[in-house]
Amino acid sequence: MTRSVDIHGVLSARKLKIAQRRQALKEKYQHDLQDLREEEKQIDAALEVIANAVQPYLCKRCHGSGNIRVCDAAGDMDDEICPVCHGTGVRMDDGWQDDV
Repeated sequence: MTRSVDIHGVLSARKLKIAQRRQALKEKYQHDLQDLREEEKQIDAALEVIANAVQPYLCKRCHGSGNIRVCDAAGDMDDEICPVCHGTGVRMDDGWQDDV
């Protein structure tokens, strides 16, 4: 006795399950992506608070980088250690230097 298999029905059911799984994965991906975007916004806000808090303490010459760009004799730009903060990026005196 041979069994009759409804190939079309089996494949259609399998295709439906795949589509449902794909949709569930897509929804989870969208949810996870939204969570990451929210966390990224919170980090950006925290970084902005930190940047605003340290601004008064940064060297005015190099703006906190510790390096300045200078033009050499050939006209090329080079990075040099900031002569004001000596590469720290932080104001070095108690008088809050203004000589730039």
